[in-house]
Amino acid sequence: MGGRKTNQAQFNTLLKNARLEHHLSQQEVAALIGAPHAYMISRWENGASSPSSYYGERLCKLFKKSLQELGLLRPIQAHLIHPLSTTIYDPMLPSRLTSDIPLVGRDALLQRLKEFLQPTSPHRSTRLVLHGLPGVGKTTLAMELAAHEEIRSWFPDGILWAGLGPRGQALTVLNRWGNLLSLNEQECRSLHTLQDWTQRLHALIGERRLLFIIDDVWDITEATYCIIGNTHSACILTTRLPEIAYTLGGEVIQVPELNEQESLQLLQHMIPILHNTAQTEIQELAHAVGGLPLALTLIGSYLLIQTRHQQSRRTQQALSRLKQVEHRLNLTQPGIRISRLGSDALHETDVSLQAVIEMSISILEKTEREALYALALFPPKPNTFSEEAALAVTATVPEVLDRLVDVGLLEVHEHERYQLHQSIIDYARMHSAESQARDRLSKYFFQLLESPTHGHYALYLEIENIRTAFEYAYEPETYALFAHAVLNSAPLFMKHGLFSQAQELLLKASSVFTEEHEQINQARVLCHLASLSRILAHYSDVDTYAQACLTLMEKHDHQHEIVTTALSCLGHSAIVRGEYAVAEAYLQQGLAVSRHLPPVTSTCHILRLLAVILDYQGKLAQAEHYFQEGLEIARTLSEHEALISLLGSAGVYMTTHGRYAEAEQLLSEGFALAQQIGLRAEICHFLLDLGDLAFSQDDLAQAESRWQESLTYARQMQLQQATSVLLQNLGLLEIRRGRDDAQALAYLTEGLEIAQAKPYPDTVSGIYCAMGDIYLKQGKRSEALQAYQQARANAPAGHQINMASALFGLAQVYALHGERALAHDYGNQSYHLFREAKAPQSAQVKYWLQHNNLPLLEAW
Repeated sequence: MGGRKTNQAQFNTLLKNARLEHHLSQQEVAALIGAPHAYMISRWENGASSPSSYYGERLCKLFKKSLQELGLLRPIQAHLIHPLSTTIYDPMLPSRLTSDIPLVGRDALLQRLKEFLQPTSPHRSTRLVLHGLPGVGKTTLAMELAAHEEIRSWFPDGILWAGLGPRGQALTVLNRWGNLLSLNEQECRSLHTLQDWTQRLHALIGERRLLFIIDDVWDITEATYCIIGNTHSACILTTRLPEIAYTLGGEVIQVPELNEQESLQLLQHMIPILHNTAQTEIQELAHAVGGLPLALTLIGSYLLIQTRHQQSRRTQQALSRLKQVEHRLNLTQPGIRISRLGSDALHETDVSLQAVIEMSISILEKTEREALYALALFPPKPNTFSEEAALAVTATVPEVLDRLVDVGLLEVHEHERYQLHQSIIDYARMHSAESQARDRLSKYFFQLLESPTHGHYALYLEIENIRTAFEYAYEPETYALFAHAVLNSAPLFMKHGLFSQAQELLLKASSVFTEEHEQINQARVLCHLASLSRILAHYSDVDTYAQACLTLMEKHDHQHEIVTTALSCLGHSAIVRGEYAVAEAYLQQGLAVSRHLPPVTSTCHILRLLAVILDYQGKLAQAEHYFQEGLEIARTLSEHEALISLLGSAGVYMTTHGRYAEAEQLLSEGFALAQQIGLRAEICHFLLDLGDLAFSQDDLAQAESRWQESLTYARQMQLQQATSVLLQNLGLLEIRRGRDDAQALAYLTEGLEIAQAKPYPDTVSGIYCAMGDIYLKQGKRSEALQAYQQARANAPAGHQINMASALFGLAQVYALHGERALAHDYGNQSYHLFREAKAPQSAQVKYWLQHNNLPLLEAW
């Protein structure tokens, strides 16, 4: 009888009056403090139960009253307190799968969590909620915290553990905790409900400092009953369900996957023997599981067993098996079990990636599972996709996506986009999406390519999805759809530096159009291939594709933009070879065709290339006229890419002729536009040109910064011509500094190898000139003479700047040899070529002639 009287409810008028003073209903109070149910407020007011320390703090903050003022600090009857003779460490605390391996990549997160738990920290929280993907290591983090000596010192009365799982076992957990807290058998029999247990254990704990770890929460109510500590205690909860995490309140922390470097570090700790012998395979495996710690740990344990005898055959077989998705998903750790049913004891199922993912899949409805399988057609994170795309591919409603997000399988990314982890995709693809979903994905993105409302940035976000759409569409029944979509997307791929992908798609489309005898579309493909080869500086391919395009167009319309584009490509190729007369003939022919058409992009490119040739030939007035006409057409048509190319070439022209303010204006405008659109190849070239401008004005630090950044882009995109020019420029910069001839020659030698292999004669000539300058400074006259002779031999006919530079170098060498007649002739030839080109170097040559008492001829 005494026990029943003790547990009799005592109505909490202080708490109810505080609520009424604020004119709030129980439902409103629950919402304001984050309690999942209004009946919890009702129980607290009628004395049936007491709020946990977390909700007690929220109530104090809401009503601006202390716990005592709210009737929440009741005196505990002495006969109910059982003193803890020893510190309690729950025997159900699990151990890590690989306790001998350090916890990789979690130092910063562990430090942050410790700060929340530290009693004196200003950021202290009595409740931490860890959420994240299945297998991301939430439980491992909780175990690491529980084992930390400093954390144990903050909670000297012990640590209690609960593993709830999908079905929840709150009553079993509380009963076990009661036994650990020395609750006698008679008292245990008197407690029948969760409310009884919660109230009794809360009173039993009193002011003791305990750390509670409630793992694998699936049900908010079950978890709430297990949160029984006081303000001196703390509770760590883990859940895979974001919806549960944010409903529980407190400090909510998403546990991320490991990055690639951390993944490799973990595997290196587990299988050091393979770090050097199978480095490539290990990197591929780390990438394949997307940094998921459970997957990495299972892979490491498996390989450790398979390689223990160091047999190369067995090792290779193991690595080969791990390339199979199904094998990776079903790897298990011997002796480690989990419960899909959520029992507090661990049993029934071996730990595997498939098992932990299936626990989440099992709570989905059929339509939700089918939607997940369809979404798995998208590439894995870091790729993202829009909600519009997700709904189109799944043919479902937004609420289904919301459900997948709430259960933690689908992740929300910035810009209102979604993403899926590699392991979730691997599992879902084993169940195969319906073929209609593949068709829906391809059709959605092909329609997106044709839509005028999507800008460059919007399409750039979809690059990986568009590539995937093409993979699914390259089937016999959808060849036509595939090939026509390639025509729309190839320029987009080229703009963003995806050259190999563009080439692969174009070649496939070419075979389709050839088989279908669609000659105009085949000519378009060839035109794209010529343009792509021009960007990649594969000039023999440029000529092959452009000539084949013109041959096809002979049977059709000669007055067509395809024709002008092909002629533009041929002209560009001839310029690079130094065949300026041939180039001008192609370009004038293209310009004549374009005059019969409305203003088009290819007209802008032709005018730009003609201006470049005329600049080389010193015909500056006509060159500027062509630049101006091209810029006007590009601005009128709002053709941003053509405008960017013209701004770049015109800026280089102004730099060459010492008109630095105009060069700065043109190059800055073009660079900003290229960055805005995201044209990586153009960004590379503008950085090069801005470096040239800085170099011309003796700002060597700025020049080096621009060129090094440009070189990074050029190497990434395999832009060989730009790479060779940048190496030449960096060599010239070292020469100007006069500090490190060895570094200068290293740059120049690498650049020369690239330029000679293609070949790029103007770059070859320029590099030999720079080498000659180094040898001349070092007093190596014979080496300097050979370098300047090579520069002269490789200077393209009509390229006045290159020829003038080579001649000036030769003049200096012959002057040192005492051959004044040759020095006089070459010096004057150089001076007049520079002067005709209106290049600032003419002043340098003039000074040199006068300083060496060599007559300056007014005409040559």
